[in-house]
Amino acid sequence: MAHAEPLETVPGRSIVVTCAADRKYLRPLAVTLRSLIAHLEPGRTLAIHAIDGNIPDAEKALLARSVCTPTVTLSWHVPDRSRLLGVPLWGRMPISVYDKLLVPDLLPPDVDQAVWLDSDTLVLADVAPLWDGGTSGRPVLAVQDTLVPLVSARFGVARYRELGLRNEAKYFNAGVMLMNLGLWRQRQVTARALDYLKEYAGDVSFWDQEGLNAVLADEWGELDQAWNWSVSVGRTPGWGRRRLPSDAAPEPRIVHFSGNLKPWTYPGVHPFYGTYYRYVDGGPWPGWRPRRSWRTAAVSVYEQSALRRVLRPLERFGTALWMTLTRRVATAADLQSA
Repeated sequence: MAHAEPLETVPGRSIVVTCAADRKYLRPLAVTLRSLIAHLEPGRTLAIHAIDGNIPDAEKALLARSVCTPTVTLSWHVPDRSRLLGVPLWGRMPISVYDKLLVPDLLPPDVDQAVWLDSDTLVLADVAPLWDGGTSGRPVLAVQDTLVPLVSARFGVARYRELGLRNEAKYFNAGVMLMNLGLWRQRQVTARALDYLKEYAGDVSFWDQEGLNAVLADEWGELDQAWNWSVSVGRTPGWGRRRLPSDAAPEPRIVHFSGNLKPWTYPGVHPFYGTYYRYVDGGPWPGWRPRRSWRTAAVSVYEQSALRRVLRPLERFGTALWMTLTRRVATAADLQSA
């Protein structure tokens, strides 16, 4: 575990952020972190803890030079994924999808709160208000998922009945979370989530996210949707007709490029793609863009079109079929390839 030099922090003023990346996600992580730092309130310090997915040292150093300042440090942590043997996988998803479950063990024991950011997020506002509000005694604060709103929904918690969960219990998206690490450790959230995932591996849909919802149903606190705004299903004021679960259309604070259409694979037409590339250009890889082709252009237009809203049930059917055809459990080979 590599550590940066310690910050001179003022109690309550230092924000802890944790994230994860492998070599494929290093450039997206740079965008996430640079956008986070760009909106940081003056006078605040930021301690970033990143889980290292076997990224070459030279590339980690390149990222560090682009984000570290006298008030921002970056520490890398090498995970022990042996606990993940037997967790469910499907498609091409690597075992590292479960890395966020390892955060309570990887971060120093005196760190009892952290903001988790997936590496496909773009920060558009200061996270200090999120941090300063605390978790109010909840193990985690998160945003209700827009496509899987309830544990009983399709792709929710497959065995919610066996667990005694309410049909109406809300289901959260784990891409952005304010984590109460003290409670996670005390209540053994990671161990319980892994037990669920391994016991019901043949039924699990969305990996770590389902495990967390299975053990934290009705215990987590809800954040405003602006803190985890999905480009593929949300609605920005003045942009399109996509609906949120409520009538409100909050100004996004953190944009989440959830789903398969990522800014580093498809040059999307939504304005937030342009914002994303501006942060790319300000980082270690200026001018980098996804390769353009007729296929990527067509998919990018489809991603924000009315046609997609019509065909979304077909997409969900395809996802379910792909899960069924490719479902497996993690083996020692997955640990070696991560």
